[in-house]
Amino acid sequence: MFDMENLNPSTRFYWGDSEKEWVNLRLAADDDTERLRKRAGMKMKTEYRRDNRTGRLNRIEFLDSDEDKIQNFTDELNDFIIADWHLETKTGEEIPCTKENKNKLIRQSPAFSEWVAANTEKLRQDTMEAEGREIKNFETTLSG
Repeated sequence: MFDMENLNPSTRFYWGDSEKEWVNLRLAADDDTERLRKRAGMKMKTEYRRDNRTGRLNRIEFLDSDEDKIQNFTDELNDFIIADWHLETKTGEEIPCTKENKNKLIRQSPAFSEWVAANTEKLRQDTMEAEGREIKNFETTLSG
């Protein structure tokens, strides 16, 4: 079943051993990734190069970017993937879920960065498995 109002919902993952702190993560769909690339100033560039062996002209597409654009894209992607959170400091103060705080934790806390990466990969695997089940169910319906 699809929720046409929210085709890319986030999934809650709990930080640590309690359910007090959590992070909602989501995957970036193709349209999201393209929008984030454009926001970061990255554009697809097309060049034509002649193959020295065959003499044919080959079309090559690539992202035109530099280090600043790549960092901007990474910051935008981190902000998108981390949809929301409830995290606290050691003193119990809530950490606001801002783009700046997301990127600070990703860049400066190896534990948080690895945790986000592992849970994003788990979300990706779960999504692929669910997609595989849906395809199999569809194929069974067609053949049955």
